Parts: sequence; structure tokens; C-alpha cells
Amino acid sequence: MTELRDLKTRNIEAEGFQAGTQGVEPEAQLKEIESGFARLKERVKQEATDRIKQLEAAIQTLKGRLQDAEERWSDFQIQTDGMPPAIVLPLCAVSVALLVVTGEGFFLAPVMDALGIADRTAQMLFASVIVMVTSGLVKITKRQLLSHTTEYPEHEAPRDTTPRRGGFGRYLKAALLIFLTLISLTFVFFLGWWRAEQMIFAASLQHTGAWKQFMADNPGLTRAVVVLLTTGLPIFVAIVFDWGLDGLRLAWEWRKARHQVRRFGKLLNSTEKKLESENEARDSKLAELDKTCDEWKSGYEHHHAMGKQIGAWKAPLWRVILKIAAVVFILAALCFLLDPLISAYIVSEAARLFIYALVTFGFGGLYAAHAIKAWDRPNAKQLLKQRATIWREAPSLIQPALPESANGKKATAPPIDAVHPADRVQAVA
Repeated sequence: MTELRDLKTRNIEAEGFQAGTQGVEPEAQLKEIESGFARLKERVKQEATDRIKQLEAAIQTLKGRLQDAEERWSDFQIQTDGMPPAIVLPLCAVSVALLVVTGEGFFLAPVMDALGIADRTAQMLFASVIVMVTSGLVKITKRQLLSHTTEYPEHEAPRDTTPRRGGFGRYLKAALLIFLTLISLTFVFFLGWWRAEQMIFAASLQHTGAWKQFMADNPGLTRAVVVLLTTGLPIFVAIVFDWGLDGLRLAWEWRKARHQVRRFGKLLNSTEKKLESENEARDSKLAELDKTCDEWKSGYEHHHAMGKQIGAWKAPLWRVILKIAAVVFILAALCFLLDPLISAYIVSEAARLFIYALVTFGFGGLYAAHAIKAWDRPNAKQLLKQRATIWREAPSLIQPALPESANGKKATAPPIDAVHPADRVQAVA
């Protein structure tokens, strides 16, 4: 396949001059030049097409992702009324829920003595786990009940393609969750009752004091307050923690959707610029090849016309013989200059002369064969190099503008035929 470097190694001027001297018409060579550059243009298009197709596919993918991200972003904008969702308030709600769990763990820790847990840290951890489990069951049960009771309009109904369970299975799951939640709340209820009895018993052991009197006078109120506190706090934690997590999730998804819209927009813009750059680079290469092809064709036609006008010229044989003799004498001179060095290794003078003769006539004969071949059958470059020169010994036949005479009339030039034939253009070798 034709390469650009293959075309660059060709000497179009020399080929055109040689074809002109031999009377070869230039149309075939001009078509060959056009064909070579056409193949180069096809290769440039093919190489650019692979990259352009990849960029176009990337642009289509980015457009789809950007559209999905914009739709998601619009949904979040509708949910938040165009305002960024708060982060501090949901974070505070989650922090308060965790503090409430920790506080109730400290409050119920003394009850763990009755369960055989004596270490203070272990008591607090176990009590906190009980509170978190209870809150988690309350949260899951609430979500499960809301999912069964929520009704969607026909145009907003969620499209769930997965097979759904039967009605009995759903109700059984909800009933099981409600049962577990009630057991957890009942357990926390009795733990609170136990903690209240501990407080009343501890107050009764005091000899005197207002606290002992208060606890003795209000045992029912003490039990009610402690039981309601230990039972209500897990429910409070479930509600507040759920609300806080939903707020944080909304804030995260809102900012994530905004980041995706910006990111995909930047990627799409940069990819489109790369595609535009690839198209411009391809068009620039194609225009450069067209320009080079025109230059080659013009150079070929010009030198073809020159060769047709001047013709092939063969140098005199005496010049070739003179060059051969000069090369032989130079080789002989080199041999005599190197003779003092060679004589240290080859003592015999006859042997040295024989070697010098072989070197001189051997290399001289090779040069002579090359020179005679170039003289008899020169290639395109040699033929262009030894072309004849047209010497102009007479003034140009183009008449210059003549000045006006004294009477206001322009002077007339002599006719071209009046010029002496010896003064016309001659071709001199």
C-alpha cells in the first residue's frame, strides 16, 4: 500500500523531466500521482473515523447519563422546592437520638445487676443494645405498616416488575413484626418497672430525707414516670432517628445528583470539543494532501514541458574519461602516501606495487563501470542534473513600453522579424 514516505522519496521533477525528454505523455503519471494521494486520503479518513466513532459513541452515552441525572435532579428540586436540603438539623436529630440511647443505657444499667452483669461498661452496653433493638423494631414496623396502607394514584403507582408475595404472606410478616415490637416494648416496660422499684427500695433504706419521704408518698407516680420514660424513649429514638436519616439521605442524594449533572455536563462539553478537534485535524490533513498533490502535479507538468523543450543531452565522453582518470590518480596518490606505513609490514617493494596496482585499478574499474553506465544510461536524477542550459545572448523579444517622443507620439518598435537570426535564443550545451 502506498505510504506518504514512499511518495516523499520520489523525485517528481526528475521523473517529469525524463518523461518529457523521452516523449512520454504525462497523463498516466499524473493519474498515478492522484491515485497515490487518494489512497493516502482514504487511510487518513479511516484512521480518523475510528477515533471519531469512539467519541460519537461516548457523546451519546454522556447525553443519556446527563439526561437521567437532570431528571433525577429535577425530582429532588421538586421535593425541596428548589432549595438545598438541610444537613445540620437532620444531623442534630441523629445525634440527639444517639444521646438518648446512651442516656437510657446509663439509666437502665443498674437493672443489669439482676441479670448477672456486674461490669459497669458491660451493663451500659447491654442496656443500650436493648434500647436500639427496640427502636429498630419500632422503626421497621412503622415502615412496614406505612407501605401497606399507602395508596398511590394510578399515574404515580410504583412500577415494580418483581413478583410480589401473596396477601397472606404480607400480613403474616406485618403481624410478626408487630408481635416482636410488642414483646420488646413489654420487656422495656418491665425493665422500667424494675428500675422504679429499685429507686423506691433504695430511697426506703435512707434514714431521713425529703427524697425518702417523696418516694414513700408517691410510689405509683414514680413507677408511672419511670415506666413511661423507659418505654417512650425507644419510640422517640425510632421516630427522630428515622427522620434524621431520611433528611441526611435526601441531602446526600440531592448533592450527588447536582454533582453528576455538573460532571456529566463538563465531560460532554470536553468530549464534543475533542470530536470537533478530530474533525478539524482530519480536514486539515486532507487539505494538506490536496495541496501537496497539486504541487506535485504542477512540478511534474513543468519539468515535463522543460524536458520536452530541451530534450535529453549526453555529456562528451572525454569528460567521463577525465573523471575516471582523476579517480585513478587519486587512488594512486593515496597508495604512495600510505607507502611508508605499509612498508613496515610488507618489506617487498614488488609486492607493495602489486597491491597498489590491484587497489588502484580495482576501485578505479568499479568507478569507471558506474560512470560509463551513468553516461550511457542515466537515471532520472542524473538526466535532470546534466540537462542542457538555454543561454540568452540576445535581448528579450518582448517589447518594453516606449517613451513618448518630443511631438507627443509614441515611438514605434522595429518588427520582430527584423532582429538578426544570430541574436536570437540559442541552446548551448
